[in-house]
Amino acid sequence: MYQKIGFIQLAIGIAIDDNIILTLGSTIKELEKSGKFTIQNLSVPINAPPNVPRFVLNSKEYVINISLDRLDFYFSIPDHMAQHPITTIKYISKLIEEINQIFLSSIVYKWCGIVMKVNYPYKDNQDSKLTNIFDSITSIDRNNDDVVSLTFNFGVKKGWYFKTIGIAEYQSHVLLGEQMKNQQIHLDDENLSERGIEITLDYNNKPNVKNNSFIIDIMKLLNLTIPDINNLPKNTNLLEILT
Repeated sequence: MYQKIGFIQLAIGIAIDDNIILTLGSTIKELEKSGKFTIQNLSVPINAPPNVPRFVLNSKEYVINISLDRLDFYFSIPDHMAQHPITTIKYISKLIEEINQIFLSSIVYKWCGIVMKVNYPYKDNQDSKLTNIFDSITSIDRNNDDVVSLTFNFGVKKGWYFKTIGIAEYQSHVLLGEQMKNQQIHLDDENLSERGIEITLDYNNKPNVKNNSFIIDIMKLLNLTIPDINNLPKNTNLLEILT
C-alpha cells in the first residue's frame, strides 16, 4: 500500500457578519472579473444558522463556501503532488498566502483549522483491511466475525491546539457515461476505481485565545502536518498493515 493526500480543507472562523455579502462584495467582484472564479448564490432561509453557506466561489485551485461566521476552502490536489506531502504542503501554503491577502483584510479573524485526508489505496483485488485494523486499535471480542465497516475517531488537546484523528475505509467511483446522461448514480463494483484506508487529520485552534494573526496561526498548524503524515502508520499502530 502507498500513501497519498486525497483532500485538504482550510477553515477560517470569523466574527459573525450578517452583511458578509456586502463586506466581501468588492473582493468577490474583482475575483469574478479576473475570470478565474465563478460565483454561485445560494437560496438560504433568512433564519438559517450562521454556518450555512450563503454563496460559493469556484476556481481551478479551490472551492470556497462563504458563511456568516466562517470561510471554508476545499483544495484540489494535483495528481503529481498527492504522493509527496512536502510538495503538497508547500503548494497549499502558497495558496493560503494568496487567500490571506485577498480575504483577511475585510473580515475579523477568530480561529482557523486544517483537515487532511491521507489515503492508503488497496492493491488490485486486495482484501479489506478493516478486520486487521479493528484488532490493532481495539480489544473488543468480535467472535471471529469479519469487520465490514469501521469509523474510529479520537481527539486530543495539544497545548494551544486540538487534533482529531479518524480512521475509516473509503471508496472512489467513476461515473459511467450512461449514468451521467440519465442522471442516475449507482455505486457498485462495476464503477469502483479505488478502495483503501483513509486517515483523517483535523487540526484547529478553536477557541483562539492568543489573538495571533491568521497567517501565523495557520502556518503553525501546517508545520505540524508533515511529521504527522510521515509517522501516521506508526503512530496509529498500523505500521504492518499500511506499509
